[in-house]
Amino acid sequence: MILTFWLSTLVSDLSGSTAAITWVETLIPCGFLIMIPALVAFGISGFRLGKTYRGALVKRKRKRTLFIAANGIAILIPSALYLSYKAEPVRSTCPSTQCRPSN
Repeated sequence: MILTFWLSTLVSDLSGSTAAITWVETLIPCGFLIMIPALVAFGISGFRLGKTYRGALVKRKRKRTLFIAANGIAILIPSALYLSYKAEPVRSTCPSTQCRPSN
């Protein structure tokens, strides 16, 4: 899902279409409704499955996982919400037919 977010942003930015960029940037936060619970479920199941394992490798993996989760919460989610917020005025100022990417 994260790859989908990244690719859709890349394609819309490279297209140069303001409507496509606005459309993608406003829809990405909607994907959080699926992505965040899925990542939490994966994290919980991973910690449960890995709680019996010990060792330096497992310890480093746990540290990396916590760092990645903190990065997502502190940087990635606020950034996506900010971009969505900034794209909203553009969408409201253009006619409704021009704010959707063409098929």
